Amino acid sequence: MIARVLQAASHYEILGVDAKASAKDIKVAYRDLACLVHPDKCSEEGAAEAFKKVNEAHETLSDDARRAVYD
Repeated sequence: MIARVLQAASHYEILGVDAKASAKDIKVAYRDLACLVHPDKCSEEGAAEAFKKVNEAHETLSDDARRAVYD
């Protein structure tokens, strides 16, 4: 999971959602993924960096203005 997040080419790929995903889908994907890669819960190397990428993807895609600029 950590490797997939770190190697992802886009915010959509990081969260595992489609470019047409709804705000609800993005929120659900973020919550699920954040629980898996959170450094306090995951001791794998790279967990902190993966968590940062997941947060950045969520912040960008959950804000309509930032998402429009990103797209």
